[in-house]
Amino acid sequence: MGATSFAVGYHVSENLAADDEEATQLDFGVVQSIKDVGTELYLGVAMLSFDDSTTTSFEDATSIIAGTRIKF
Repeated sequence: MGATSFAVGYHVSENLAADDEEATQLDFGVVQSIKDVGTELYLGVAMLSFDDSTTTSFEDATSIIAGTRIKF
């Protein structure tokens, strides 16, 4: 096996286009190196939410990405 790397992010935006708006993003990521075969496996998850002062209700969103990188 090889190195394992982690990442965590958090971002809040307020009042960008109008007063009383708030967008929030929280994300996590991990990369596992498999040194013997020159490969990396990765997984990332992002959770997003948006609120404002209108009567519109916005659904939260979750994004997941996973993959492999092969170096040759």
